[in-house]
Amino acid sequence: MFYQTERFFNLTSNKPCIHEVKCFIKMLVDDGLLYHFDDGAKNCLSDTAASDELINNIDNYVNNVVFHDDLEWGAHECPFGYALFYADVLQKRNEAYKRGFTK
Repeated sequence: MFYQTERFFNLTSNKPCIHEVKCFIKMLVDDGLLYHFDDGAKNCLSDTAASDELINNIDNYVNNVVFHDDLEWGAHECPFGYALFYADVLQKRNEAYKRGFTK
């Protein structure tokens, strides 16, 4: 069900890399697992179909890598700012895609 996010943990280096972290955030959005990172995955995702193992992996990655001081978020200012940006872009793309096929 959460193929992208589950597979990510088999491939990650678990080192702070902005490109890898952005891919991780995109996967959370795409898999419907986005939550406010300050609130903790265990608190926010326990009511989803995600397994306890996946939730623990997400929580550990966010705490140990996503919030790492070496990451520069630029205009997005923080990981959640980037997540909101990506979610907005994805929504606009999906709306444009639907309009293209409903004429």
